[in-house]
Amino acid sequence: MVALLLTVAYLWRIGAEERLLLTAFGPAYADYRVGTKRLIPFVY
Repeated sequence: MVALLLTVAYLWRIGAEERLLLTAFGPAYADYRVGTKRLIPFVY
């Protein structure tokens, strides 16, 4: 149960950071994230 909560919290944080970076850097960050995974290379 704790692992599930931590996973959900971590995924929420990733989303929040992605939105913040997109707001801060705009199209340059959008282009960067097309070729970069969020957490695990080639998976997510």
